[in-house]
Amino acid sequence: MLSSALLLVLAAADAAPPRLVERVVAVVDTRPVLLSELRLARQVRSGEEEAATLEALIDEHLMFAEAIRLPQAALTEAEEAAALATLKSRVPDALADPDALRRMARRQATILKYVDFRFRPQVRSAAEDPEEKARLEGAELDARIEAWVKDLRAAAEIRYNRISRNGPASR
Repeated sequence: MLSSALLLVLAAADAAPPRLVERVVAVVDTRPVLLSELRLARQVRSGEEEAATLEALIDEHLMFAEAIRLPQAALTEAEEAAALATLKSRVPDALADPDALRRMARRQATILKYVDFRFRPQVRSAAEDPEEKARLEGAELDARIEAWVKDLRAAAEIRYNRISRNGPASR
């Protein structure tokens, strides 16, 4: 005779198919990048392909890990609140976990503050036209950030887990 507890487990197994709660889609050094983070990033970056969003999220994690090492990149409560408000305006409240949104806002604002401290003073243009000057300085800043991220990626250990309907598989 089957115990009542076993009967309940068997009945529950027949009642509903298993539901995916969370999955690790990548590991950056020793920190996991979760499927829920990827989904939130896709909401924020609407229209971007999943693979491109994952790469951007990995870059964000690498930049944040570097940025938090610099005391000048620490956020004030006001800066963190402003970053959260900006991010909330881009993501429907019903679709986002408030804690995950707060972590993303903090991460992004810290990176921006770090970039402003570390790279912006090095960027200068001799152009006289304000629009041309802004364009040239923006391009130079982008190039410096790209080189920084390339260096961070070269020094990091990144492991991907393929996302599929049948479950995770390493790639």
